Amino acid sequence: MSSTRFVGLLFCVFVIGVYEIVAFENVLRVSEPEMVAVIREREIIITTPILNSSAKPISGTLVIELLDTSDGIIASAKSEANLKSGSTPVRLTLSRTVPASPDRDLLPWYRIRYRVEAHDHALIRGIVALGAITPGMFEIRVAHARSAIPGKTYNVHVHAANPSRAHRSAM
Repeated sequence: MSSTRFVGLLFCVFVIGVYEIVAFENVLRVSEPEMVAVIREREIIITTPILNSSAKPISGTLVIELLDTSDGIIASAKSEANLKSGSTPVRLTLSRTVPASPDRDLLPWYRIRYRVEAHDHALIRGIVALGAITPGMFEIRVAHARSAIPGKTYNVHVHAANPSRAHRSAM
């Protein structure tokens, strides 16, 4: 075989190999902007949309962990899922104890670490801020005059925003 043919054949094998790797890795992904957390007194419910771009269903496992500000694992949950073509929301519940008073302010800074494992598919993992995926979490800032004047209108400006996203929740 001539060296030109060998180089051409080697190039074709390389291109096919790269294509297989890229196609293989992009079949599953997590849609982080669509993740939602609902915080309750004794539990946190996490809904994680997993996108399957292949035409076939894929069996997978979702593992999520609630991390504190020091990367300590506070709670974890795991679920098997049949990931159909398109988006499959997987809902997991994390048990939690009510944090002590000083830790309550840190809850928006806790993070969710996720991992999706599927046989013959690339591992998917990531970390998202709990406050960023909790639509009901917000802080309120109030601006007002120090005192009211009798007979006059007393104006108060209230600003509510998600502390992780800095988006207005209400006005």
